[in-house]
Amino acid sequence: MAGSQEKGLRVHLVSLGCAKNLVDSERLLGEALRVLGGTPVSDPGEADLVMLNTCAFVREAAEEAVAALFDLKSRLRPGARLAVLGCLPALHGGGALADALPEADLVLPSGGYGAFPERLRELFGGGEDGAALPAGGPPPPPPAGTPGPPAAPPFESWGRALAGTPRFRAFLKIAEGCGRRCTYCLIPSIRGPQAPAPLEALAREAGALAAAGCLELTLVAQDLTAWRDGPLDLGDLCRELAGVAGIRWLRLMYLHPEALTARLLESLRDNPKVIPYLDIPFQHASPRILRAMGRGRSRPLETVRLARRIWPEAALRSTLMTGFPGEGEEEYGALRAFLEEARLDHAGFFKFSPEEGTPAAAMPGRPSRRDADRRARGLAALQRRISRDRNRARVGTEIEVLVEGPSEDAPEVFCGRGTFQAPDVDGLVYFDGERPEAGTIVRAQVLKAGDYDLTARALPVPAGTAGGGRARRPAAAGAAAPGGR
Repeated sequence: MAGSQEKGLRVHLVSLGCAKNLVDSERLLGEALRVLGGTPVSDPGEADLVMLNTCAFVREAAEEAVAALFDLKSRLRPGARLAVLGCLPALHGGGALADALPEADLVLPSGGYGAFPERLRELFGGGEDGAALPAGGPPPPPPAGTPGPPAAPPFESWGRALAGTPRFRAFLKIAEGCGRRCTYCLIPSIRGPQAPAPLEALAREAGALAAAGCLELTLVAQDLTAWRDGPLDLGDLCRELAGVAGIRWLRLMYLHPEALTARLLESLRDNPKVIPYLDIPFQHASPRILRAMGRGRSRPLETVRLARRIWPEAALRSTLMTGFPGEGEEEYGALRAFLEEARLDHAGFFKFSPEEGTPAAAMPGRPSRRDADRRARGLAALQRRISRDRNRARVGTEIEVLVEGPSEDAPEVFCGRGTFQAPDVDGLVYFDGERPEAGTIVRAQVLKAGDYDLTARALPVPAGTAGGGRARRPAAAGAAAPGGR
């Protein structure tokens, strides 16, 4: 989007990492636009302020962030400022990183976002009304006794400028940090212990997103199942969000397996707006490796069986790790056996990264990089076959599809996602010649299936009905079973 100096300073945002980081980025962008009276631009070379929100979950992500910093610095126009935010400053300490990276004009860790408005005013100058001055130095100090700008509200309540998703879908971060202590993970060190957002604030944010046109709301947190607001749990939160007018789909990502109880599954299944999709990051299937990971209470196959018994139509996704210290061919075989029996709809695979400061980094018996790569490739090939079989079973069925619009590779072909396909991580549904309106939910018949993607024909809307209606979910078969995460 083009902007001009007369309309305020121009701001460019680069957000790295996960969907949770994207929500933070949208809050930061919204606040920057408010404070500076700014206009977002897509070209960093046109911006007065370039914001880089970083990820540092693993070493490769931190290296990507540093590379992005230098790339953006090389593209800045004279007088523009560069702000480096998020996990990388939190991991290394904001002050220490600022000293090590003089290329950045502002370095702020994720825990220090409350200071962001004031730091922006220091960089550019500006009054209480948010009117920004042109780049080139702050104004003279105000006379003694002049009241300063009002204190910024808590970061979690800042308005968002939706920058990373189309208007009809958005992520809702329901908690910050993590209270678990997986031995390979830096998140508690970077983001701190889990801090759930209050139900009232989440309902208010969901209402604002719905008013902006959001149909699909994807709930994200490091551990959704740990969300609490007094006696209320995730099921209660979903019931509250289901009452938000305009929201059609609630999608759940990052459900820790040790807390996915029968009671919670039943509550989600019975909620008409929670779509049948469960993302459960198992990480491994070997009991010995799970204990070493700090996830010893996980029972991956039992959790899959519980989910399938209570909610048989739910699509299941997971992530699995290879190369963890102590993993041999027997443990790799346990992973393959788990995939063969679990028959997940989707799975992602990544290799262990020894992060400094985590207990796992010092554990002996780490497999070679070559073995970890081979095992990840083997698991991916196995899951590709399973995913293809799961997709082929959908051929001839009718599904609901949220239309995304023209595909990136072939703009003349329109695509969308079924309830069983999460944004950015799963496959797509490609329409067979039809071009349904982007941001609508349509019914379609599946014609062909590939490893990840489907081809479907959009069905006409019956006379006298509204377009994009959601079919009623059939009652789940099977008796409910007791359980826990």
